[in-house]
Amino acid sequence: MIAYKNSIVITYDTSIEKLMDFQKAFVVQHKIPLSLMLFSDVLPTWEEETLYLLYLEDAQVKAFLKNYRDAPIAVGLLPHDRCPQTTARYGLVKDMYEALDDVLNTALRVADQILLCNGEVVFHKVSIGNVQNLNKKVYDLSFAKNVQNFFNHLKNLSYLDVSLKTAKENLTHTVASGVLVLEDYVVFHALKKSEKVTFHDGKLNAFIIAPNSLLSYVYDLIAIYFYHKFSWGSLPKSI
Repeated sequence: MIAYKNSIVITYDTSIEKLMDFQKAFVVQHKIPLSLMLFSDVLPTWEEETLYLLYLEDAQVKAFLKNYRDAPIAVGLLPHDRCPQTTARYGLVKDMYEALDDVLNTALRVADQILLCNGEVVFHKVSIGNVQNLNKKVYDLSFAKNVQNFFNHLKNLSYLDVSLKTAKENLTHTVASGVLVLEDYVVFHALKKSEKVTFHDGKLNAFIIAPNSLLSYVYDLIAIYFYHKFSWGSLPKSI
């Protein structure tokens, strides 16, 4: 049984026939009001028993998350033809009514983390400097291409002066060739997934690539490009 007393679809066009049909079906099935609101409008005072459904394009979803990320509200996502990044990030089904079922499924509710770069919402990852191809599909590349990339990364080795501060004010200052920040449920290709990794826990992972010698850098590159033995639970000392 639905636990909300009110619901709002936030969209860029309230005259979309598909949405109007959805509105009628929603009210009939769930016996609560569903209003359509333009994305450009100022949202009303937040209410705990109101469900906010987003029917928006990728850029608008990101803008909404940025503007209202601190609001203690229930937000659900409806699939849109022009939101492929949002669809991939949250695993949305293509059918709007099936997506609503997922929204109302309490077992699927999460406290989502949001990754910002220079104040803007980013999905999946942010890379700074040379991250040694950790964010690429090394398994899909040919051996010759991996050899070429191996020597290119070795040739272009450089370091950045990096400071990182956590929410608990823990400060790390180091010299690194690159930093890769990931939303922790993103499956990326050089690191194998571990059972210790929890998803949608409100946290992000930052991998700091800081080899302390040229030899350790060469070892890292070999492991990434040829050996493929990195894992979440067992990282080399240089990461």
